[in-house]
Amino acid sequence: EALPHVAFWLPTKEKGLVHWYRDNFGAFPDNLIVRVSGAMVDDKPPAGFEHTSTVHTTKGHNSHGVECLAYTRKGKCGDCRLCWDKSIPSVSYPKH
Repeated sequence: EALPHVAFWLPTKEKGLVHWYRDNFGAFPDNLIVRVSGAMVDDKPPAGFEHTSTVHTTKGHNSHGVECLAYTRKGKCGDCRLCWDKSIPSVSYPKH
């Protein structure tokens, strides 16, 4: 909230903490996107969360959501901001 001009992205497996925060404080700030990560490789995104992330083993296969293409840029995001984009429900990262 103190830095409204900065976009923040928080990947986490802490489902309980995300629920606790929302129950106690309400919505996250507009400039923060929290992506709850799947627990297992090639598994579906966690249920009950607006924004998630997963890991898949085969390019284009078993990805649940938009595939992260950082591997095509030597592991760099470059101009891509899919992880920060609230219109993208799930981002899937190739296992590396």
